[in-house]
Amino acid sequence: MPFDQFRFKNSLYMLLVGSILIAINIYFELDIFEMAVAFVHQYEEYDLDELLLIGIPILVGLLIDLLNEKQRKQHLIDEERLKALKATMNTVHDINNNFLNAMVYFVSEAKEEKQLTDDSIEEIDKLIYETAERLKLLGNITHTNETDYGQGIKGIDYKPSQNTTDDQ
Repeated sequence: MPFDQFRFKNSLYMLLVGSILIAINIYFELDIFEMAVAFVHQYEEYDLDELLLIGIPILVGLLIDLLNEKQRKQHLIDEERLKALKATMNTVHDINNNFLNAMVYFVSEAKEEKQLTDDSIEEIDKLIYETAERLKLLGNITHTNETDYGQGIKGIDYKPSQNTTDDQ
């Protein structure tokens, strides 16, 4: 599972921040907590210590909001990418459906004039049906997962098992 999709990554970030603070505490022999307490006591007469009560939650909230904003932007980019792909696929559907309809006409004409064997006609019908089904699958995708066709060529993985949504 990629780290960007990990459910508790904010907790991991906070664990990392805490680990860094502990490492600084040990390496520099600083007691960060005691320094914070001394700071609060120093300015206690001005009642500035109450500002920490609201300041720390605001900072944590801002940090979480910044992280969530990054995820929201990525989600919007993914939505736009899918929207553009669907528009492209509608055009591909139109072009290929026109072609497939013409192929059906020519196959029916070949059947009447016996220009192709029955096996060839069945194979053409099978290819037309398979092509139409693949185009339908591709046009109905919900995620733009890429697949490798080999030699560095990428395509969209349109198989139904890859396009289920996970509402977690």
